[in-house]
Amino acid sequence: IQSCNKCQKNNNTTLKKHQTTLHPIAVKDEAWAQLGMDLVGPLPTTARGNTYIMTVTDYYTKWAEAAPLQDKSALSVANMLYTVSFLTIIKIIIPFEFSSSVDWAVQK
Repeated sequence: IQSCNKCQKNNNTTLKKHQTTLHPIAVKDEAWAQLGMDLVGPLPTTARGNTYIMTVTDYYTKWAEAAPLQDKSALSVANMLYTVSFLTIIKIIIPFEFSSSVDWAVQK
């Protein structure tokens, strides 16, 4: 508030009038069962034509992802949600390194 001229001029009275009580969200006991999403923007256009950032957070694990978007259309958001979810699940489920005592070589 100290750095916001508008809040200082209004003495923050308008914000106090519209405050409500926060209510906790019941979180399901399973990863990726409940997500929070938000769009940030429009921001200055990047070299690749992106003007928005979509953020996705899993409520259970608190895993957060952010991805650039060129627009905020339903199709763009759905495509990015699918991509972010798929890539995140792949990162979690498939390890980058693993060891095994089983010999996978095919012998002829």
